[in-house]
Amino acid sequence: MKSDQVPTLSAVTVSTIECTRFYGVPRLSYLHRDMQFLTNHRVEKSTPTQPSDHADYHPPTQRMPIHLLQRHADTYTCMDTNLAENIRDWLPSRLAVCSQWTLLFSLDQHGSSINTLYRRVQDKGPCVLVIQTAQDEIFGAFLSEAFKTESLCYGSGECFLYRKNQQDVDVYKWTVANDYMIYSNRECIAVGGGQGRFGLWIHNNLTKGHSEPCATFNNPSLSGQPDFECVALEIWGFQF
Repeated sequence: MKSDQVPTLSAVTVSTIECTRFYGVPRLSYLHRDMQFLTNHRVEKSTPTQPSDHADYHPPTQRMPIHLLQRHADTYTCMDTNLAENIRDWLPSRLAVCSQWTLLFSLDQHGSSINTLYRRVQDKGPCVLVIQTAQDEIFGAFLSEAFKTESLCYGSGECFLYRKNQQDVDVYKWTVANDYMIYSNRECIAVGGGQGRFGLWIHNNLTKGHSEPCATFNNPSLSGQPDFECVALEIWGFQF
């Protein structure tokens, strides 16, 4: 994205300004007339990590197939078992063995309230976020701990971003460039950041989002355009 192109995402709030303490001035902030860029450093897009190139990839062994639980039959879906199996190959070993994934939150099943999201995922541990956009793109993140309202960044280097491709998933692991894994409050959710960019940013209405290359994961924009509309959003936990 060129520096003179202006995304259309709206509703930048005081919490977005607070994010700047940890992420640098977000590119979204030009919508707030009182804020200016502090940096315009370009983050180069990375080549998607391939399974054979990364030590954290866990090839399938004799393990039980994944079962997706607690989703109503009439709920609009964006996670299927094929995608779950592809993500599973990149999970920490202690979670990759889990064959029962439980739906903690669904935009369609539980509504578009970020407060409901926080309540339903509270203390549920590591989880997988998956988003489907109006352009039929599917991407998300593995989170080492569930979203919560927090004034500081949190999460471990196990976190990663991913994007579904025609065959499996492209995975973007922690680069060690910074520790801006997860930031979330009543106004927004963000995964990855630095140098004024968010790897993945979701507004509190859970229907508008933004993605750009970020230093945390050295990812490309997960969506075709930086701004996107969510038609489905799900968070899955692990049931042992």
